[in-house]
Amino acid sequence: MKQVIKNMILSCLVLAAMLSILPPGAMAAQSDDPVVTGYKVTNASGSTVASIRKGDKVDITVSVKDIGTTTDKTTNGDLDITKLVDSFSGGKVSAAITSSGTASLTYDVTFSGLTYSGSGKNFRMMAGYKNISSSYDNLEFAVTEAVEYDEPKPEPPGTPEAAPAPMVLISRNDIKTPISAGKEMDLTVTFQNLGYATLSSPVVTFTPSESIMLTGGSTSFALSDIGGKKTQSISIRVKAQDSISSATQSLGVELKFNYYNNISSTQATVSDKISIPAAVSKLSNQQPPVIVTRSAVKPISAGQTFDMTVTFKNAGKVALQSPVATFSTSDSLILQNETSTFVLDDIAPGKTKSVSLKVKAAKEISSSTQSINSELKFAYDS
Repeated sequence: MKQVIKNMILSCLVLAAMLSILPPGAMAAQSDDPVVTGYKVTNASGSTVASIRKGDKVDITVSVKDIGTTTDKTTNGDLDITKLVDSFSGGKVSAAITSSGTASLTYDVTFSGLTYSGSGKNFRMMAGYKNISSSYDNLEFAVTEAVEYDEPKPEPPGTPEAAPAPMVLISRNDIKTPISAGKEMDLTVTFQNLGYATLSSPVVTFTPSESIMLTGGSTSFALSDIGGKKTQSISIRVKAQDSISSATQSLGVELKFNYYNNISSTQATVSDKISIPAAVSKLSNQQPPVIVTRSAVKPISAGQTFDMTVTFKNAGKVALQSPVATFSTSDSLILQNETSTFVLDDIAPGKTKSVSLKVKAAKEISSSTQSINSELKFAYDS
């Protein structure tokens, strides 16, 4: 009995030694689930596809091996393949056995007309057999040819270009009879917005020439907003002085308003001068009319400096004595001369005197219509 026990212990020791020598997994049973051994991606013409992008249609042929089943136990009609939800959609399925005899079953499954969604790379299918009572297996693998779609980020909207100030046409009603000394006259001044932007909070200021004045005590008036391509009028009353120095009287008009330039609300100014005919007594010399001209100037750019010559011509019959010229600019122009006032020599009838100006545009030009205003004061023999 003792000898038998020893033999049994020895056998157990030998078995333990053999187990310690065998490589890991040698005792484990090999899985008999079907596995994907490869795949091929082609297009409709059968050519191999190197990359698949969102919306592309391709055919994918999957090779499967099932070591748990032999070829002689299954036919093509017994193969039951279902496409599962993954990165590809649509298509038709066909399967064909590629092995023979009693060899482990291998077959190819072709999914034709698949459309790639652009998201992910996974491909999923379920495989089983109609003639064999066994559970179905899910097979999954990555299609490395798939190129995932990255939706481009929308570019931030760029800063729009600033729109120029709307052009405004300033006009008055017809005057049939010149204004006489000491008399009053009603005027209707009309502002026509030639642009599309609304003129917001417009304020008009009138500056009459020396022989007329505005009645009512105010020279500035607030108007209602003027929409694009719209007009607005204002009625004012002017009165002539007891003595009219010239048959050519005028009314300076300055319109300030806000408008949206595609970026922000900004202010602009439009200036003009409307003429008012006046009747002058024949007992005295009329004020000599003066024709003011300037040299040609090309369109200017922001920050540009340019030279301009302003010429005064005495179109009357008596000399202009001790003439003094004063210049002022609109808001986007700057005089570069040391002074804005110039003392000129007397200007005989039919003669001219000129003043050379150096002007610089501001870094930002608020309106496409800029101006340089001149005022000439002089004495003459009446």
